Amino acid sequence: MNIRFTAGGFLLGAFATLVTTQAVSQDAPAMPTPEQMKEMMEIHARVTTPGPGHRALDHFIGDWETTTKVYWGGPSMPPSEAAGTATMQWVLDGRFVREESAWTMPMPDPETGELVPTPAQGLGLFGYDNHRNLYVASWADSINTHLLSVRGSADPSGRVFRYYGEMDEPMLGVTGRMVKYETRIVDRNTHVVDIYDLHVGEEYKVIEITYRRR
Repeated sequence: MNIRFTAGGFLLGAFATLVTTQAVSQDAPAMPTPEQMKEMMEIHARVTTPGPGHRALDHFIGDWETTTKVYWGGPSMPPSEAAGTATMQWVLDGRFVREESAWTMPMPDPETGELVPTPAQGLGLFGYDNHRNLYVASWADSINTHLLSVRGSADPSGRVFRYYGEMDEPMLGVTGRMVKYETRIVDRNTHVVDIYDLHVGEEYKVIEITYRRR
């Protein structure tokens, strides 16, 4: 997206809001003062420029081998495993990280119910929202038709990121199931994503994905 278009859109929206608000009072000026315009520009620069929250995501940039464990019977039962790959890179001038993943996952066959190898692809986008002071992420893949959207924060160490969001479970007739996504940076070449079904329990892990740098 053209940066000048973005800035222009912001200023146009801010100016329209200001004029609309001030029009309610006949005594209010119709145009923003130079001080108000300067303040709006400072806010615009602060919320649209990548900063420390974005730099904390530098670890994830690169090519990865992935191992996915799915706990079909709950965290106390042996999981099924799937190998895959992932590539992450900065996009939109360092504002978001895009992840492209591919893996082969054992999935239940609709006719037999048995687990069969099923190729899949996924596309994620995550970054830091300067205005809300939150990490944000979205995810879509070839084995679902929904778009996941989550938000969260990092712990003081900057090595653990916790996101929360909703997930539907069509097979159980459940909509809006609360889920926690926890990403732990283990070392320079390893991080792990754990997914917990909060509907069942705070520590009820359903998926674990380990990323190892290629």
